[in-house]
Amino acid sequence: MRFFAGKARAGRIYASGGVARDARQAGEARLWHDSLTGAAGRSVARYARWARGARRRYDATRRVIAVTLALALVAPNVAASPGAEADAHVAAFIQVPVRELMVGIADVADLSRRFLQLGYHLDHVRSGAGEVPRLLLANLPGDMPEIKLVEVRKAMFIQAVLPLILRANEQIAADRQRLRMLVARPSIWSDADSVWVAQLAFRYSVDQFDLAELTRRVDVIPISLAIAQAAEESGWGTSRFAIEGNAVFGQWTYDPEKGLVPNSREEGRSHLVRSYDGLLGSVSGYMLNLNTHDAYNAFRNRRQAMRTDIGALDATALASTLIYYSEGRRDYTKRIRDIIETNDLTAFDDARLSREMRGLN
Repeated sequence: MRFFAGKARAGRIYASGGVARDARQAGEARLWHDSLTGAAGRSVARYARWARGARRRYDATRRVIAVTLALALVAPNVAASPGAEADAHVAAFIQVPVRELMVGIADVADLSRRFLQLGYHLDHVRSGAGEVPRLLLANLPGDMPEIKLVEVRKAMFIQAVLPLILRANEQIAADRQRLRMLVARPSIWSDADSVWVAQLAFRYSVDQFDLAELTRRVDVIPISLAIAQAAEESGWGTSRFAIEGNAVFGQWTYDPEKGLVPNSREEGRSHLVRSYDGLLGSVSGYMLNLNTHDAYNAFRNRRQAMRTDIGALDATALASTLIYYSEGRRDYTKRIRDIIETNDLTAFDDARLSREMRGLN
């Protein structure tokens, strides 16, 4: 259950402002020095142009900071709800215009009743005949471990996490679509477009001017891969971390206020398993880590190559790149591939969410 948490990015946007300011000051100093010394190949006109460009970049960065601070001041006034942590991550980006429902679950009987009310059956989804309802669970039922039939427990777990995975991917896909549209026409960006790209780059730990790398990172995770890793890390929804902390991907933290101490933690180690206000936070955090952390660079490279070469994503092949997700290394990736194949999870890779929430009382 070893997971590499995403890099801390606090203050990055402020650093970019400092760089621009330092660059402007450095350019003006060099301009003044060369005007006096007549250094070879360093014309006054060239440095004047350079300094003006640095000044423009500095002013643009200040505008981004102002907007970011404004958003930060507004965000705390939004009413909190289960999964609000994940919603806050995407609040500044393009939103998918839909109606959906996030609910807390009392027990397995409650969850089964809701699935039946919605006519939500995995066989229909596997065959492509049915959509996945926008039922976003805030938590898993605490009596999941009491389901004796393994196949029933697996099916209920997949039904529970599938809408969450699709919803998180839906947001990423919307961001990716808008980003690619902007990359195709960089010369006519509005100020709002520039701010949006800067915020997206900040979230994905990329320089805002490196659009190629940003596009490589802003991409979806195969549904079957996400289900398999959630199943492995949470024991098909029966682990203490999944039930008490809404953590289905085993992400680590070192903040004692944000995690649960593993019972089997070795002496001298200080990590905890990251807990969340809702399941959507766990799913979104997992996807962000795969899309940003250096440990998963091979994953992103293979995904990009698949986009270029075959135009589709192969979950089992991508699973082989995640050797640093667990201390089990190759044994771990083999288990993930086996879970995908044994449970025919690739049948869900083309699953789709319904446009609206309906049929639930």
